[in-house]
Amino acid sequence: MIMNKIFKTIANVLGKVFGGSLVNVGDTNSQESQGDSLINSTKQTTNNYYAPTSLEMGKLQEDVGKNQEKKINKKTRIDESISISLGVYIGIVKTMFRVGTRVHLEFAVFNNHERPKAVRGVLLKMNEGTAHLKLFFKVNGDGSRLPDPTFRLPRMINKNGGDNFNVEFENIDQELITQGSNKAKLILILDDDRLAEKEFSFEIDKAMIKTLLDVEKMAFQKMQPQVFDAMIKS
Repeated sequence: MIMNKIFKTIANVLGKVFGGSLVNVGDTNSQESQGDSLINSTKQTTNNYYAPTSLEMGKLQEDVGKNQEKKINKKTRIDESISISLGVYIGIVKTMFRVGTRVHLEFAVFNNHERPKAVRGVLLKMNEGTAHLKLFFKVNGDGSRLPDPTFRLPRMINKNGGDNFNVEFENIDQELITQGSNKAKLILILDDDRLAEKEFSFEIDKAMIKTLLDVEKMAFQKMQPQVFDAMIKS
């Protein structure tokens, strides 16, 4: 019994330091607007996720993503019968001790083929680098976000059907988001080695930079990742 408590405590500590993806910064009934972005701010009803998404797991997912990325070249064909519809925001995740880039992206994928199609991989190109799949998450009724280990790749999409994807992308080493206009491209790797793509951009102005610094401080104070939602422009 005592050992179980000790192991649980250790897992929670390691999860807070290395893992945790999350997340909601507060009560969704009270929001402060920052330019074209939103950040929840008041009651701090934060949802936490611990050990399973460790630093090592994130690195493993990045290695898989890099191998998939190597297979993409100029001759790779685009599947025009697969379309992507993006959500309103891209979530910028700030953590305690982690450098690099982590973002949340919600999107829907539509299959206009007369047969099922499988999504085998996802990549997010941003500015001069690439963020790879870290994990999938679910959005609860109160707006909080929690990892969803039941959503996995490959993901089958029925003929003339669609599915929703909530993905956390990560680049462990590079800061890919800058002040000004940020260009991005979401890439899906399909079962026949074709691709589906969606380009978009989002703006980070001076006010948002200040807000992101405040969110980062909150992550340090709470020892938990926090997220800031920036509006997608196109």
